[in-house]
Amino acid sequence: MSNEETFGAEGSESNPGRRRVLKAAAWSAPVIALAVATPMAAASITNTQTGLTIANAGNIAIASNTIGAAVTGTFSGSATVANVGIGWNLDGATVTYELSGPIVATSLLFNNAPITASTITSNGRVWAVLANEANYLELALLSPLPIAVPADGATQVPFPTITYATTLTSVASRANRVRAESTGTVTSNGASLQDGNFKLFPA
Repeated sequence: MSNEETFGAEGSESNPGRRRVLKAAAWSAPVIALAVATPMAAASITNTQTGLTIANAGNIAIASNTIGAAVTGTFSGSATVANVGIGWNLDGATVTYELSGPIVATSLLFNNAPITASTITSNGRVWAVLANEANYLELALLSPLPIAVPADGATQVPFPTITYATTLTSVASRANRVRAESTGTVTSNGASLQDGNFKLFPA
């Protein structure tokens, strides 16, 4: 029987200094929301001062907490630019995916296969593969760019869905957890926002 663990320390690892900067610039910058979602129910954190909204959800599936047990999971998410009053452009987006902990090093998968090309296409958008190593992947939106966002409207850019399948090298514990983390960065009209989410086993 599989045990599915949701985020043990769920939420964004936001930088308070960055939030203060964003608050000061809120009158001129677009609202950028970075969301990561999986089929499980999402928990939302909203910063009303900056207009930055983070929605985190996810799971790590582990067959049993024993050496050699299967570890599987999925990264997915999106970046959204919402304009107020006038139109802006979404000028760029990057996303990183990383696994760590007591697991066998493995390639992260796109469409259930290792990535061997320098680009991938997801939801009609081309992403450049900036780094592709064991347990780590970094992608940057290549085209189409820029993406126009209408005045008083919003545009969402889904991140490519990435999966993983590996095994435990030792029993996971609170001192030695399996960790799956993704971080997205979005640039719009000179404003850049970054936020990440993570899921842990055991919680």
